[in-house]
Amino acid sequence: MVAGASDLRSSFEELGAMFEEQTGTTVTFSFGSSGQLAQQVQNGAPFDLFASADVAYIDKIVDAGKADPAMKETYAFGRLAIWSKQRADTAPRTLDDLSSTTTQSPSTSDTGSSQLPNTTGVSTAG
Repeated sequence: MVAGASDLRSSFEELGAMFEEQTGTTVTFSFGSSGQLAQQVQNGAPFDLFASADVAYIDKIVDAGKADPAMKETYAFGRLAIWSKQRADTAPRTLDDLSSTTTQSPSTSDTGSSQLPNTTGVSTAG
């Protein structure tokens, strides 16, 4: 059983179909937020593989003794982007500049609060 962050659904399902065709082995997937899947792992879910969108969840699982640290691998690097329906006169430089924009909560989104400081031109400092 493979657990994967929601954004991996289309690529994992495609890879799963190819794997099944080549090996005859059926792959079962469980997709959701990385935080929810990590909690399932900590509660004993029978996943053979967990692909998280945030390495911090993997670290917590390893620290809890639920995964072998030697099996931890980085599979990709992501880049965050901001999109607006209307063209802005200036690029946002702080989170306050985005105050009228709907954003995901850093504490519950797959990218996590640790990713905000890595976004070009956006600071979490107040």
